[in-house]
Amino acid sequence: MTANYQSLLNQGAAAVDSVLGEKIKIEPRAINQYSGSQVDGTRITFEIIAVLRIDSGSVESLSGSRKKMNVSIGSGETMVFIDREKLPFDIKINAGDRIIALDRDGSPSFEVERVDSRNHARLELSLCAVGNNNA
Repeated sequence: MTANYQSLLNQGAAAVDSVLGEKIKIEPRAINQYSGSQVDGTRITFEIIAVLRIDSGSVESLSGSRKKMNVSIGSGETMVFIDREKLPFDIKINAGDRIIALDRDGSPSFEVERVDSRNHARLELSLCAVGNNNA
């Protein structure tokens, strides 16, 4: 990748973050076979500004009209997009880690379902909601 292209990607990510970014906490978790998910003491918990898109839970009818058919599916996905330039080089985010949306009412929590590292400018995390911040 050329230096100019990478520079443009970094500038674009910074511009988006300045408008849409919000503070999130990333809490590393480890799965224990006896007690389930617990804080992973081998990795640090940290806060970062990222773009969080929460699925609105919209439902689309498969027939194109809610009146003709009762079958429907959920659409959308809850995602967080983190500027790679903002992440320290030694930070690793894994499936099962906890994301807490600090700037949102009630600080909702999410669990990382999938980490997509193919994007050059952003680390993309697919999330699912969890019950509370203390579990």
